Amino acid sequence: MPVYPCRNCTKSVDPTIDAFCKNCNEPSPFTCSKCNTKMNQEEVFELAALKFQKPLFCIPCGEANKVIECRICGKTLIKSNGKVTVSGGIERVYHPECFEKQVKNTDMIAKYITPALGVLGAIVGFSYGGWLLVLPGAAAGAMLCLGLSRMLAPK
Repeated sequence: MPVYPCRNCTKSVDPTIDAFCKNCNEPSPFTCSKCNTKMNQEEVFELAALKFQKPLFCIPCGEANKVIECRICGKTLIKSNGKVTVSGGIERVYHPECFEKQVKNTDMIAKYITPALGVLGAIVGFSYGGWLLVLPGAAAGAMLCLGLSRMLAPK
């Protein structure tokens, strides 16, 4: 198991086993590798995942430095460097470039393709029911496109 130096006496302390330093009885013997706050065993980020020596993080720093996948391209990124959105209680993280590209594509769909599908819906409505179904066909085509753009929008 990995061992880390006590912040008080620099003796080795195993965070998975020792709740305090056995040499000096320091109750918070660990230091966050990013913000240098002192931590006890319960404040170490992903303590159960420590199998080998790696930087120790407190819970806020560990969450920010978590490596996750972009929801659009699937490549990995560090959470603090990404664009985080929360929708319906679900947190999603994107590369900033992927997010901007997806927003631009959705705006293009809503701006240009919605009128085109409205016209196509009007033509289909006219061919099936004459002038009576032109307006409902146009509305159906436009609503279909707006729904599609909402589904493609990053949430």
